[in-house]
Parts: sequence; C-alpha cells; structure tokens
Amino acid sequence: MLAKKLLYSVAFAVAIGFIAGCQSSPTAEQVAEVHALAEEALHTAKAAAQDAAAAKEMAHSAKACCEANTERMDRMFGDSMMKSK
Repeated sequence: MLAKKLLYSVAFAVAIGFIAGCQSSPTAEQVAEVHALAEEALHTAKAAAQDAAAAKEMAHSAKACCEANTERMDRMFGDSMMKSK
C-alpha cells in the first residue's frame, strides 16, 4: 500500500514537472531518465515495505514474549501469595 502511494506520488510529481516545465514533447533521454527515477522509487518503496513487514513481525514476537513473561510473573506472584497465607 505504501509502495503504491509512493510510486503514484513520484509519477504524479514527474508528470506535473513535465507539464509545467516544458511544452514540447519529451526526448527519449528524458523519458529514460523518468523511467529510471520511477524504477528507483519503486525499488525503494518495495524495500521499505519489506523492512516494515520485518519490523511488524519483530513487534508481534516481542509482544508475545512480553505477554508470556507477564503471565509467568502473575503466576509466580499468585503462588507466593498462596504460600504466605
């Protein structure tokens, strides 16, 4: 989702730049430059999406660990309260 938004934003900005900057037809070199820029933006967006997915997975893992520790501490506290009575 983020990758699509980033790619559309870059493509829109490039298109606006062409429309506003020059009234003549773009040359093959300009088209190739825009294509390279769009490919780079797509690559960056895909890498960011992969990094975000990895971070999300790590966060889920950390949360599960934290919940397990909380549960274990609650049991230990409950056991110690039962022994002290």
